[in-house]
Amino acid sequence: MENKIGDDSDIFTLYIYSSGAYIEEPEPKYVEGTMEHFDGVFASKINVAFVLSFGHLLGCDENASYRYRIPTIDGRLRVRQIDSEQDVMDIAAIGKQIGKVELYIVHEFHIRSMEPSKIM
Repeated sequence: MENKIGDDSDIFTLYIYSSGAYIEEPEPKYVEGTMEHFDGVFASKINVAFVLSFGHLLGCDENASYRYRIPTIDGRLRVRQIDSEQDVMDIAAIGKQIGKVELYIVHEFHIRSMEPSKIM
């Protein structure tokens, strides 16, 4: 169950996108791949190891990189790489504020341009 915006609950839903590609142009998008969601994540309990364990659970390569969505006013996709516990603290704050966090697992560096006609 997702929180209402501003509910400031310690529990949120984690949406994990994997096996897809992140592209920047003509506009940022994550295409193809799969999505799994995990309800009942406690913001006060997460850390880097916890976040990485989801990739392992989903069978992702141990060298994959992890990025999380930064909420934007215009709704555009903006992601930040998870490099430290501070990033996980940011994830927890986002989860507490809006009730969900989107996590993107990138198996290779997939930042590339695609022709607009090929973007679904």
